[in-house]
Formats: sequence, C-alpha cells, structure tokens
Amino acid sequence: LAFAERVHAEVGVEEFPRGELQPGKHVSVSIGVASWPDHARSVETLVEAADQALYRAKRLGRDRVVGCDFTHASVVEKARSML
Repeated sequence: LAFAERVHAEVGVEEFPRGELQPGKHVSVSIGVASWPDHARSVETLVEAADQALYRAKRLGRDRVVGCDFTHASVVEKARSML
C-alpha cells in the first residue's frame, strides 16, 4: 500500500503532456492493491483480488489507492478452490 500511495502521489504532481485535456485538468490514477499470500494463494486469485480493489477505488470516486478487502479475497479463493 505504501508503494502504491507513493506512485499515486507522484502521478498527481507530474505534468503530463496534454494533461490539461483530461477530466479535472490533470492525469489521475486509481490503484487496487492485493498481496500474496495474504489475499490469494495463486496468481489468478491475486490478480482477481487486486482487480476487485481497483474497481472499488473507481466506485469510491477514482483517483485513489484501495487495498484488497480481505473478506472478498477469502471468498474468491474459496470459490476457486472448489472448481
């Protein structure tokens, strides 16, 4: 999460070419974070957990970092293990 927050902060202050043409007049980034083995036991479920965190960041208003919801990751991992 700390690294993702640093990336988010750097993107927020960087002056990108044609950034003024973006919504809000600057380039923004939303980042979803998950970690192994805390949120997944396979590459596939790790990506799924990070992806879900990313979509949660977007639902919360974009331009932010959101960590994996451990409960959701556990449900995804359990469902995948049943396949």
